[in-house]
Amino acid sequence: MQYYRAIHSALFFLVLLLLFVISIEFVSSLFPELIFLHPLFNKMCSLICHQERSKLIVIDPYSSLVCSRCFGIYAGALLTAFAGIFLPTKLKPSFKFLLIVFGFMLLDVLSYNMGIRNYSKLFALLSGLFFGCAAFLYISKGVVDFYSEIKRS
Repeated sequence: MQYYRAIHSALFFLVLLLLFVISIEFVSSLFPELIFLHPLFNKMCSLICHQERSKLIVIDPYSSLVCSRCFGIYAGALLTAFAGIFLPTKLKPSFKFLLIVFGFMLLDVLSYNMGIRNYSKLFALLSGLFFGCAAFLYISKGVVDFYSEIKRS
């Protein structure tokens, strides 16, 4: 567990970089010289998200490069990584917990696709946020365990 904080810090900056990429339109409104990155980042994001315009987070005239659910996933991972830097824990996330949170997100997707309810950016963002938190806990524990095992051998 001695590598926990360093690994969480590295993962935090990796996820922060990813959030920078998916938020380039917002960032370039503050730093216009970065607008040249938009086409490249947009193409990169098209590999991880459907980018349906009606599902993007929009603050006129700017929008995210991924849908609100994907944005929530990355935001959840960032929040969990940030918390992990300052609040190291011996929490052992189970695969069952990850599946439950994934089920919540899947229920959101299926209920919309089956026409049971209308699409809600807020609900999609929240389901992504919960899944991002759970997935990050699960993945970061795997990375910490893997690194610890390498150092032992």
